[in-house]
Amino acid sequence: MTVSPYLQFNGNCSDAISFYEKAFEVKAEIYKKEKNFVVHAELNLGGGYVCLSDTPAGEEKSTFGNGGISISIELDNELAVKTVFNKMKVGGKVWESPAKTEWCDCFCTFQDKFGVNWSLMTGEKTTCVACGMPMKKKAEFAMGDTNKNYCCHCARPDGSMKSYDEVFKGGVQWAMGEFKISEAEAKKMIEQNMKKQPAWKNKK
Repeated sequence: MTVSPYLQFNGNCSDAISFYEKAFEVKAEIYKKEKNFVVHAELNLGGGYVCLSDTPAGEEKSTFGNGGISISIELDNELAVKTVFNKMKVGGKVWESPAKTEWCDCFCTFQDKFGVNWSLMTGEKTTCVACGMPMKKKAEFAMGDTNKNYCCHCARPDGSMKSYDEVFKGGVQWAMGEFKISEAEAKKMIEQNMKKQPAWKNKK
C-alpha cells in the first residue's frame, strides 16, 4: 500500500505543474489531458509521488479549493479498491466510481462522511531489488525494460546491474544531496536500506 498527496486545482493545474517542474528540476508525467484540463499527472519527488489534476467540472470546487489536497492510496488490485470504496463512500459524496483509466486498472475518487477527500487506485508493487526504489514508469526500469527487476539508477550503460559497491556509492551521493546530511550519516542510511534489498540478502 502506498499513500501519496493528491493536489487538485481549479483549472490552473498546468501552471502549477510548470512551477513545480522548475522548482524541483523534474519532469511531470501527464497521463491524460483534455484541452487545458489536466485529468491526471504525477511528479516523482525523491522516490515518492505527488499526484495532480484539475477538479472535474461539476464538482464542488470550494470543497477541494485551488491547490486543495486529497489522500491518494495505491492498493494491490481492483478488488481491494472496490472493497475500500464501498465501505468508505457510505454517507459521503462520490466524485468518480471505480473504473479503468489511462494510468491504472481501477481508479475512484470520493469524499467520506467526515469531509475528507480520497482517491483510490491500483498500483504497481515493483521495487528495485538493489536499492528499493519504486518502479512504476517504463523509464524507471533498467534500460526501459519492464522485465528487469532493478532500476535505471542501478544499471550500468550495458544494462547489467551494478555491484553492491557501485550502488552503495551512488546511494551515498544521492542521500547527501537529497537530505543535506554528512557522508557518515548517508553511509549509515544507505547501508541500512541495502541490507533490506533482495539482491544483497546473502552479502555479509
